[in-house]
Amino acid sequence: MNDLISMPRILIVEDNVSHSVALSDSLQKAGYEYVIIASRYGEALTAFENNAIDLIILDIDLGGSKTGIDVAREILSSKEVPIIILTGMEEAEVYRKVKELFLPAAFLIKPFITRNLPHLVDLTWQNFNKDRFSGQAFSEYLFFTVNNSIRKVLKSSVSYIITVKGHHKVEIYESHNKEPLVVNLVMRHVAQYFTDWNFFRLSRSLIVNLNQISQIEDNGIVFEGSTEPLYISMLNRSDLLKKIQLAKGTKASGAG
Repeated sequence: MNDLISMPRILIVEDNVSHSVALSDSLQKAGYEYVIIASRYGEALTAFENNAIDLIILDIDLGGSKTGIDVAREILSSKEVPIIILTGMEEAEVYRKVKELFLPAAFLIKPFITRNLPHLVDLTWQNFNKDRFSGQAFSEYLFFTVNNSIRKVLKSSVSYIITVKGHHKVEIYESHNKEPLVVNLVMRHVAQYFTDWNFFRLSRSLIVNLNQISQIEDNGIVFEGSTEPLYISMLNRSDLLKKIQLAKGTKASGAG
């Protein structure tokens, strides 16, 4: 972790004991020493009040009349903390349920891969704390854990993000670096931080930055600072051209 940002105190709110223990073990093995588990609404509020919690991993369905949304509502009324939603539902469905109350920092979808959790928590915590730094526009940056260190990435410099085939990780290609940044997170976790209009998820395994595209060829994309095309299918090419036309139309109507 970055020396400027201390380890967060983490509260896991999950009614399935085997799930909560697996999550806690994964975090503690990664060096997170302060992890508290609660399984019900009342336990969660008590744990939060008594332990100065900094970050919450929250299941929506707690198996009782009170849900994770009720927990979040009560906690957020007293303190702003990042909340990672743990759910078996689709992200869009969960977002519809919670958007009036808060914006989740991230989603962890069941069945989850426990080894991805520490990296997701790292990313969530670093980005929640961006405003602690001074002198730079940190809203334009993201922080990723790479080989036990923290790397700062300027979002606008990202050309594309691609899944490493056969592995639970992605490669982030920046316009000024020939070598990619390899991040031990699955694409759906990383994608949550690239939702600006210029980032387009072209497929399950690829996100491209429209602002970094210099040329679209018959079977590939050439990005700024590169001469080698990234090969894509004809269907992906068609989808990309439609997205670019839509983006142009949206910007033109906004300017008018």
